[in-house]
Amino acid sequence: ESNFILDTVRIKGSYLLTSEYLGELRRLRVIDKSGNTISNIDVPESFSGEISKYDHNSREVHLNLWSPIVRSSEWIYKIDENTWYLVSSKNIKEQKDPAKFMLQDSNGVEYESYFLSYKSKDSTRIPIRVTHQKGIDFKSNAPTLMQGYGGFGSNNYFYPDYNFMVKEFLKSGGVYLAPALRGSYFFGQAWHDAGRALNKQNVVDDFIYAAEWAIRQKITNPDRLVITGDSHGGLVVGAAITQRPDLFGMAIPGYGPHDFSNKPMLDPRTVRHQVYEYGDLINDPAAITNAETISPYLRIRPNFYPQVLTIEGRQDSRVNPVHSYKFHQKLSRNQLGPAPIQLLTLSSSGHWMGSLIRQNLIGWRATSYVWASIYKFLDLKVNDKEVD
Repeated sequence: ESNFILDTVRIKGSYLLTSEYLGELRRLRVIDKSGNTISNIDVPESFSGEISKYDHNSREVHLNLWSPIVRSSEWIYKIDENTWYLVSSKNIKEQKDPAKFMLQDSNGVEYESYFLSYKSKDSTRIPIRVTHQKGIDFKSNAPTLMQGYGGFGSNNYFYPDYNFMVKEFLKSGGVYLAPALRGSYFFGQAWHDAGRALNKQNVVDDFIYAAEWAIRQKITNPDRLVITGDSHGGLVVGAAITQRPDLFGMAIPGYGPHDFSNKPMLDPRTVRHQVYEYGDLINDPAAITNAETISPYLRIRPNFYPQVLTIEGRQDSRVNPVHSYKFHQKLSRNQLGPAPIQLLTLSSSGHWMGSLIRQNLIGWRATSYVWASIYKFLDLKVNDKEVD
């Protein structure tokens, strides 16, 4: 009935509970078995959520909400009253505004998380989410972290989500940026197609132009801008710093296929999946040339590069660690400036080495090192208030 993209569907009793999106717009719906919409909830910029159930008798929608500041909370939306109620662990209901509550920490500090947009190289409008403490004065000097992915139709980072370390970064005065890079699925298949195969450079351009936008908007400057991305995002970060090393102060590419044009040889088990996203890097001359043009490894020349911390798990079965080893070694040899070029690798770790969920203790070790490096580079101090 609309251009909205169906994200999730749950069946609860006689109802369908859906979450849908289209770029910055998101909504949650309750649909009856006849296809009629019982409730249509527009999700604000500040948080994300899902419907857990619908009570027909009371006409109440039960939801779980989360944000960059609040891990998870239970809510009830009363359709007839158009009011929201926060449900405590003791099942006490208190009327509140979720848009405000979800952006306030336990110390009473308020935050903002909102969507803006900028133009990429080809003038395509790219949405970007900006999150920071309320009332912050950027002064072109805010400590800023930008994350990106932009591949395989995956909607990473852009929608509000909870990450403990990002929250601590925000509490320490940081600004968090998350552009909706092409190659993802924020506007459907056409958005993915615009960032895959021969269009892969669009993703890198989107990321680079996000950095330029943040600098033009006087949010930050290159010396205060850290960029990160994992897996496909690692490729994007590696490509960004080899195409525009002047834009960034520190880069943390994780598990990226940096020797891009040689990916079929280094990662033969995933060739079938590579063809759709990257093009046929074995038989198609145009795809091979395109990959060679983008390849972070091949683009390295003697230059003044930002500080780089390359992340790679030695047992990575998805992206061969050799990509990162070659990238690190060549970058080290070609660094003309004083910024350190570092490699972090752990012997028993795999893909997503810094994931606390997937890697447990290894994930904590990697995460601790990465965030300590970010804080040291940006000269940040850990917020001494109580940890939420």
